[in-house]
Formats: sequence, structure tokens, C-alpha cells
Amino acid sequence: LTPQVQLSDGNTALVKDTDYTLSYSNNTNAGTANVTLTGIGNYSSTLSTSFTIVPNDFSLFTVSAITDQEYSGSAIEPSTLVKDGNTTLTENTDYTVSYSNNMNVGTADVSLSGIGNYSGALQASFEILPKAISGLSVSPIADQEYSGTAQEPSVEVKDGNTTLSENTDYTVSYSNNTLMGTASVTLTGIGNYDKTLGATFEIVPKDVSGLT
Repeated sequence: LTPQVQLSDGNTALVKDTDYTLSYSNNTNAGTANVTLTGIGNYSSTLSTSFTIVPNDFSLFTVSAITDQEYSGSAIEPSTLVKDGNTTLTENTDYTVSYSNNMNVGTADVSLSGIGNYSGALQASFEILPKAISGLSVSPIADQEYSGTAQEPSVEVKDGNTTLSENTDYTVSYSNNTLMGTASVTLTGIGNYDKTLGATFEIVPKDVSGLT
């Protein structure tokens, strides 16, 4: 920034580049900028003054749309993009970012606060979408002995090292699970998961030697 400076000798306004020249320092970033006036022609020596560069109002800008994110089991902190005209601002130099509600499926909130050459704040949000349970796997289900009633063995599903919880992350339904043969299990994602995952187990004959 190089604002004009008016220098007067009594009631006489001096003329820049005829009576004095101007030079500036520290005149880019927010803070105190310095101006040096150097006499020329009928004037000599120097005179100094200063002016203040105030931070730009960060709240006047906009955050580029943040793409939807898939649930991951941990806090999600996608990168942000803020521009001042054609200039892309830099996180932790021009602004800081904090996130909330960014763990589970739903709308996550983003708060951006100007620092350095910027002041004020911006708000943004993004969506966390359910993860497809169909991409996971069910631990092998042990064979079940025929009992004359429907067999509903427990199932274990893991997302990486995390064991999912029935009725929180998924529901379970069974079919063909009474008579000897292959029974079917359907897991339907809920909460942070969606879609379905199938599994099977075997119902084996009951040992007649144990009967009377």
C-alpha cells in the first residue's frame, strides 16, 4: 500500500518529486507501515511518518463448497478453500479452522477465523454420509445343530479393527434357519451405515444317539 502523503511548508503545499520523494516500508501486511519523505531541490534531509494497515474483513469472503464425506469412524476434517479475489488464502497463516459434529452421519459444522491480515469469521458445513456395510465382511458363523426351532446365532461384523454393534450399526434378519441346510443372514446398515450385507451358516443334523 502506497497512500499519498501531503507535505506543507507553512501554507505552501510542497510538490512530490519536485520538493520531496516518498519511500515506504512494512507496507504490505496488517500493522504499522512506515513512510520516509526525502527532501530534494529546495529541501534536504528526511521526515518520517506512518500509517496503519488494518486486517481485511474475513467475514466478507466465502468458503468453497466442501464435498460430502463418507463416515470413517473417526473425526473428519476436510480441507477448506477461501479466496480473497484471485488469491487463495492459507490455513494457519490467514485463518484457523475448527470442526464440530464431524464424527457421525449428518451435517458437520466448520468455523473459520481470520488471523494475521484478516479478521472476522466464516461458517461452513458439509455432509457425512453413511458407509456401505456391503463393503464389510461377517466373521464366520459356526455350524448350528438342528433343534426344531429357528436358529439365530449372533453375528460379528468389523469395520477395520472396530466391531460394529447390532441395532446401533445394523439390524439382522434370518431366513431358512429352522431345518437342516444352509441358512441365510441379512444385515441391514443403520445409523452410520447403509445398504445390506449377506452371510450364511449351516444347520447340521442332530445326533440321534443322544435321544431316547
